[in-house]
Amino acid sequence: MVTTSSSPSAFGTKPKAEAIRDKCLGKPGIVTEESKPSNVAVAVALRFDQFAARRELAVFGFSAKNTLGLAQALYERHKVLTYPRTDSRALPEDYLGTVKNALKMLGETGLRDLCRDHPQEQLGASEQTHLHNAKVSDHFAIIPTTQTPHGLSEPERKLYD
Repeated sequence: MVTTSSSPSAFGTKPKAEAIRDKCLGKPGIVTEESKPSNVAVAVALRFDQFAARRELAVFGFSAKNTLGLAQALYERHKVLTYPRTDSRALPEDYLGTVKNALKMLGETGLRDLCRDHPQEQLGASEQTHLHNAKVSDHFAIIPTTQTPHGLSEPERKLYD
């Protein structure tokens, strides 16, 4: 479609665009697609802190207090999450082995769907962007432990998932 203004566009001015259109009308055209490899890094989602967990669980109607209580139960009683009262979204630099072990546990216990975005064999440089000692406050990001989850209530399971 040709614009009505005489300001420059991708084809120049309106008269120039109309001239190109007139030369093309009624003639067959060939369309080709070209793609080039990109060096753009894929962004990996940050790990959870208590605030990100609250935002995510608002979808289920969980209040901030309820979310923190559930996370605390998963930490203290079930031992399936790391310390939930954190404002950090990074992990210690020496934690990659622990992350791999947690993913291995999820895969071996029928919870493979929980690690579909981060299969163990693909962990590497992208995950290591979250391993940064300087970004860890008193406690690191909330992640699953290597403890297999058993006996979780429905709300606890939603938070864990």
